[in-house]
Amino acid sequence: MILEIKELTKRYHEKSALDHINLTLKEGVYGLLGPNGAGKSTLMNILVGNIEKTSGEILWNGKPLKECRAQFNHGLGYMPQNQPLYEDFTGYDFMGYFAALKEIPRDQITNEIERGLKQVFLWPERNQRIKEYSGGMKQRLLLAATLLKDPEVIILDEPTAGLDPMQRVQVRKILAQLSKAKIIIYATHVISDVELIANEFIFLKQGKIIQRGTMNELTELFPNHVYEITCDEETCEKLKRECCVTRIQKKNEGYTVRVITKEIWKDYKSISPSLEDLYLNDFEDEQLWI
Repeated sequence: MILEIKELTKRYHEKSALDHINLTLKEGVYGLLGPNGAGKSTLMNILVGNIEKTSGEILWNGKPLKECRAQFNHGLGYMPQNQPLYEDFTGYDFMGYFAALKEIPRDQITNEIERGLKQVFLWPERNQRIKEYSGGMKQRLLLAATLLKDPEVIILDEPTAGLDPMQRVQVRKILAQLSKAKIIIYATHVISDVELIANEFIFLKQGKIIQRGTMNELTELFPNHVYEITCDEETCEKLKRECCVTRIQKKNEGYTVRVITKEIWKDYKSISPSLEDLYLNDFEDEQLWI
């Protein structure tokens, strides 16, 4: 499988929501990161066919997407953010409704629904009405519906919103297992969720790709700018005032402070940046380092 995006552009009057995006995606998980208004939702909506591009080309296995849209959609699973639910449906009925929309053969529907609900740990609650579900249960139900019919391409917009830490771990495990044979585009603000499972990260800002690569490739671009410093309370407060502090840990004696700096601090040993460090750098109004 290969999904190619070439010079993809979307304009609303004079404003560019996407500006000449180029991507080649194969099997794996792609973390799509960026602040609100970066273009993430626009990109996903163009891929699923909800809105039209202004210019550029999208190819699916070498063919223009407009020529094989039905085939592409047949193998597509899309989970939008804040999707409305039919509150009076049971979880089982909701899955049946989506199974019908996806044209799953009648003799396979029962097994597909059971597999999907068990995958997200909702099988015991299958006969409860959705209005009785918690927010996290509703998110898991949407994920189960998205994964019906074993899609080849999965597009997820904030899939872990409302989930507790254990449920987020479960979702990560599901997606990690699926990623070996699927293209998964995962847009999120919960950086820790995608950091552990994504093969590559795509940073969008103002409709443009500003960074793309594996974790190793991205961290190699920013050496010697992240430090963890053990200090007393007075120094900790000074660092908070003068630097970009991303984490503070209280120790038995003093504090450990994680700091991102513009300058290289020769008196301290730098550490490898995390994905959160890279995100903070790329999406601050003024970059912390160049």
